Amino acid sequence: MASSLAVTATAADNGRQFRAVFTNPAGTAITPAARLVVRATTADFDGDGTTEVAVFRPSAGAWYIRFSAGVEQVVLYGGAGDVPVPADYEGDGRTDVAVFRPSNGTWYLVTALAGEWVIVYGGSGDLPVVR
Repeated sequence: MASSLAVTATAADNGRQFRAVFTNPAGTAITPAARLVVRATTADFDGDGTTEVAVFRPSAGAWYIRFSAGVEQVVLYGGAGDVPVPADYEGDGRTDVAVFRPSNGTWYLVTALAGEWVIVYGGSGDLPVVR
């Protein structure tokens, strides 16, 4: 009989050790200690460990972000022709609002800690690569 174990974790749980204890009429089994690895989600704008739903509307230069708690936020950043490139550029566990402008090969980022960054890296017509 197969079984599964679901664990809810946040970035603060990264590196913690855990053991699973299984009990049935035949007895109890305890797993060896294992280290929990928490990976950042793809669009966690508030750092709570949950992916937020977001859209970028170039015609309005607006990001519409719906946080996991149900709160919505509009961030005016970017414009027509820009390519959205959200990522955790500071390593603080929060996805930063960012766009790449192919017309001038420039990255524009708004980060929680350092504020706005403008980085010229690329040429006219280049496409960004973010992972």
